[in-house]
Amino acid sequence: MRAPFAFLAALSFAVASSAFAADGAAIYQDKCSACHETDGSGMPGMAPPLQSALWKKLGAKSPAYFAAMVLNGSAGASIDGETYAGAMPTWSAQLSDEDIAAVGSYVLHDFNASTQVVTPADVAAVRAEGHVDAAKLQAMRGGGAP
Repeated sequence: MRAPFAFLAALSFAVASSAFAADGAAIYQDKCSACHETDGSGMPGMAPPLQSALWKKLGAKSPAYFAAMVLNGSAGASIDGETYAGAMPTWSAQLSDEDIAAVGSYVLHDFNASTQVVTPADVAAVRAEGHVDAAKLQAMRGGGAP
């Protein structure tokens, strides 16, 4: 008798996960793709690629780092040895925790084949910390320029 319930639970999780990813894709295309390109490849010298070994390096810190970048923005980022002149705006007033979680999970899964998930709780925790400056972003990355 448990099997049908387990199947239904798994099915509802799969449906919820695919809806979550679909929302993330739509938000990404609307808010992020103009600078980071539709495939996450970025714009040389302007916006860093979101397809990057950085996410693997960050590991379990990826959700918090993604949330911090989106909530606080960034300027003059140096990633994988390249500096980007573009300034990313803060999205804290325009995007909800759920929106940021959806787009973060989309970026990690679709562009980086990561199993990491950004949850609304991850985003809320970073939002509660207040402003995350370039030095903290640098520390989260393990050194190097933010």
